[in-house]
Amino acid sequence: MKRLHYEIAKSANSSAMSALMNLVPMSQIMFGSDYPFVPIVATAHGMTSLGLSPADLQAIGRDNAMVPLPRLKAQGQTAGRFRPLKLQVAESV
Repeated sequence: MKRLHYEIAKSANSSAMSALMNLVPMSQIMFGSDYPFVPIVATAHGMTSLGLSPADLQAIGRDNAMVPLPRLKAQGQTAGRFRPLKLQVAESV
C-alpha cells in the first residue's frame, strides 16, 4: 500500500476519505473522476466540503500526480493552481 496512489473518484466524502487518510499519507491521494458517469464537479465539490487545508487540496488536486507522472511536471511548470469550483445553484422558474 505504501507504493500505491489512490484516486478519489466518486469517494470524496467524509467516511471514505477518513478511512483512506488513516491508511495512507496525503501524498498518495489524487483527484480522479468517473466522468461521464459521475460529473467532475461532484468529486470537486466533495473535496471542498471535507475541511481540508488549501495545501492538501492543492496536493490532491494536482501536486500528488506529479510524483508517478513526472512528465506532467516538466510540461506543467506554468500550469495553474488547483482552484476549488464555485458551485451555483440554478433557481427554478
